[in-house]
Amino acid sequence: IFIYMALSNFSVSVIRASLMIVLKIVAKYCQKRYDSVSAASFVCIVFLLINPYKLYDSGMQLSFCSVYSMGIIAPWLKIKVSKFADKNESETSYKIGEILSPSLAAIIGTAPISAYQFFMFSPISLILNPLIIALAGIFLPICLISFCIFRI
Repeated sequence: IFIYMALSNFSVSVIRASLMIVLKIVAKYCQKRYDSVSAASFVCIVFLLINPYKLYDSGMQLSFCSVYSMGIIAPWLKIKVSKFADKNESETSYKIGEILSPSLAAIIGTAPISAYQFFMFSPISLILNPLIIALAGIFLPICLISFCIFRI
């Protein structure tokens, strides 16, 4: 985790994700329940205790807002999608909803901040996010392994 943080130049979103992973590992080790919204809130408090001006950083706003929306809006969307799939008896719509719910939740949560900070909103990200996440899940481990092999 630390190597990945260093490779990403210790960006706010990577530090947030890394600390949340560490909290998940600690919770599992201590046999406690893990909640992503509570973990993100704890990490946010740590960030703000270290540097209160990070509150005005657009990267921090977008990162934490996407985590909160995926923790709060995505479960609601999944319930709506499963009710729709059960009503229509469609397994395909259920699977599509499972894939798109986190991306849609992140888009809904970050749209106001994106519009305020950058004066734009990109709905194409709903289609591209699942593809990019899948590709990142494949290429990131390969790149990290090759970095370790060829760097030494």
